[in-house]
Amino acid sequence: MKKRFWPIKTVVTVSLIAMAIMVAMLWLLNIIAGAVGTALLIGVLIFTVVRLRRLRKNMLRIMEDLSLLLRGGDHHTLAGFPLPLICINQSEEILWYNELFRSLLPDREDPYGRPCGEILPQLELQELSDRKQAELSIGDRLFTAFLFSSPEDGSGNYLISLVDNTEFKQIAAEYRMSRPVVALIAIDNYEDLIQSIKESEKGQLISGVQDCLERYFAATRGTLLPLERDRYLAVFEERDLQRMIEDRFSLLEMVKQSVPEGKMPPTLSIGIGQGAGSVREGEATAMQALEMALGRGGDQAAVKSGQEFRFFGGISMGVEKRTKVKTRIVASALRELIETSDSVVIMGHRLADLDCVGAACGMLRAARHFGKPAVIAIDKTANLSQPLLSLFSANGCGDSFVDISIAKEALSRKTLLIIVDTHNPAILESRELYEACQRVVVIDHHRKIVGHIENATLFFHEPFASSACEMVAELLQYMGENIPVSKLESEALLAGIMLDTKNLTLRTGVRTFEAAAFLRRCGADPVAVKRLFSAPMEVYRKKTELVALAEIYRGCAIAVNEYFDEDIRLVAPQTADELLGITDVTASFVIYPQGTGSAFSARSMGDMNVQVIMEQLGGGGHLTMAGAQLKDIPPQEAKQMLIAVIDKYCENEL
Repeated sequence: MKKRFWPIKTVVTVSLIAMAIMVAMLWLLNIIAGAVGTALLIGVLIFTVVRLRRLRKNMLRIMEDLSLLLRGGDHHTLAGFPLPLICINQSEEILWYNELFRSLLPDREDPYGRPCGEILPQLELQELSDRKQAELSIGDRLFTAFLFSSPEDGSGNYLISLVDNTEFKQIAAEYRMSRPVVALIAIDNYEDLIQSIKESEKGQLISGVQDCLERYFAATRGTLLPLERDRYLAVFEERDLQRMIEDRFSLLEMVKQSVPEGKMPPTLSIGIGQGAGSVREGEATAMQALEMALGRGGDQAAVKSGQEFRFFGGISMGVEKRTKVKTRIVASALRELIETSDSVVIMGHRLADLDCVGAACGMLRAARHFGKPAVIAIDKTANLSQPLLSLFSANGCGDSFVDISIAKEALSRKTLLIIVDTHNPAILESRELYEACQRVVVIDHHRKIVGHIENATLFFHEPFASSACEMVAELLQYMGENIPVSKLESEALLAGIMLDTKNLTLRTGVRTFEAAAFLRRCGADPVAVKRLFSAPMEVYRKKTELVALAEIYRGCAIAVNEYFDEDIRLVAPQTADELLGITDVTASFVIYPQGTGSAFSARSMGDMNVQVIMEQLGGGGHLTMAGAQLKDIPPQEAKQMLIAVIDKYCENEL
């Protein structure tokens, strides 16, 4: 009010000064006129002062009346407002309220002078100030609060109105909870199950699985339909999905327990499409989720909502597929792609290990066998395969490995890029090289991640395979001709298998040993392969020192190296392997500095899924072998983050 009052005083003052100047001029021209002007000026001055005082008095009275109104006086202008109203000050104390607001409170208590947060604990005043509205509930009623008025300069009181929209919100909530959700369910190991039991037991096995499915979905408001002998379709409501998420899809364990002890348990992969606009869209989303669940090894549920995935289960080994039909089909398609290309470039992931380089060597042999110029693009200085690269150079094959810049210069429109041992574009040896190629083949065995390479002409992904070298060894046998694999190349492939299986002890299947036998027939010498894993005395000493620093937490051995060392990338995975030899250790984690952040090397014997743990830290890998990298986070802070994730895993929250 004062701000509005001052402009009036300014105008009057300027006018009086102007009149005074005119009267002075009259005195100079004529004394009588000057006297008359002076009298008139005095009269105007007295009149103006009286009017200004009366105006100010009226303004103050209006302000007092408004203040009385807000304090609950006898005025009824706002008291009769048809919505609940309250007025609070900057201290968030209630200065005034109408009877409609008071009627909402338990026992019609008097809220005058009490903190707003005490009367309306669910009202976020900061949100209300920012968005001019906020949601809250009083008793069993739902309201939207609106900021009706507030001073621009931050002083004074706030007037808040409440709109009861309980029915509308209940209808909206019912709509959300009743939206259709589509699930596709596949029995992972169906072929192996029916081959391992008698004909008379097959019906009992399948009926046991169906019984579990029917009992599980009987508790929902949906329906279950069989599609094929090993696949099912379920349609239910959003509220049912929330219950499934809360019990972390207990169906996965129910099915495993449906067979007698000693028999091979069936496992399920479940793909769920959430938030789709129609059942048809939900089915397409569920198919994508199912492919992701199968690509991660099966025995898990994948829920896709928009572009986001959530995973549940997946703590068991991938189910090995005994049939090689897919391998034969892929081998034939790969041969055709090679033969129709001008040249071939093979590339793996950054810091390429023996599995990556070994698989690349196998693909190099295939490409050159079909008469195509081929090279392996690799960073010769930053990799974990120096002994193998040195061995190739010593045998006159060093020109097979070229730097990324040289590989880029040799690209053409019909160059075929073969990516091995990864399907993650973020960790490729060169993403620019990948984006420059129009024809891409991916060969990988890691569990599928969100954001994988999607534009590949041929995507050969087998999460149950022990290594990329095992997959390449199989491809070489089914590419239509007897491809001659040299002794050096077969040893490179066998070294990759030995690395990822810990000398054929972890993640091995029948096909792993078949691939190893094929390489042995090609001339691979196990003793020569063993030499590739040897390390200098200094590296062994660093590994021993790092083992001595390890701590045991909830069955996990955690070692932290806080100082960067050039050999740490080689020492860390070896240390993680070494820590698994400690009694009662189910998993091991080695943390070391990398640039301005930290890196993890994780291993397990299969009882703990280190892939799930590393995924929470932005990494991935396998159930028994995984890793992750954190930017701008020092090792000790990374250790605390790891411990928090281990706690969630052990408490079955992952």
